[in-house]
Amino acid sequence: MDSIQFEKIHHRSENYTLTKTTIQSHQSSTSAIAFSFFNLGAWGAIYAYTPELYPTEVRGTGTGWAGTMARIGGGIAPILAGKIMELSGVALAVLLIAVVAIAGALDVLALGEETMGKELS
Repeated sequence: MDSIQFEKIHHRSENYTLTKTTIQSHQSSTSAIAFSFFNLGAWGAIYAYTPELYPTEVRGTGTGWAGTMARIGGGIAPILAGKIMELSGVALAVLLIAVVAIAGALDVLALGEETMGKELS
């Protein structure tokens, strides 16, 4: 088993001791907070935009199905991400999440409809 080596970092006259693990944990927390902020912001746009794409007769059903698929993906994603991190590390898991997000953005860019100023049917 490999031993873990820690580096002590002293700050000015205070005697703070930080380890590599502490610094990495702080960076991970900061990244998670930023990801959560932007992810939750996207939900506001999604719930405002997607209902306008469905005709009035099926708007509730269409929005409900879209929300259901999002919740299913939200349940499966942590399981898959954990398994990927277990097998190959954090970098591949984050890369996979980024690729899925970019694919979704490109999908909306290519197939999305502008609804501003249009009458809902």
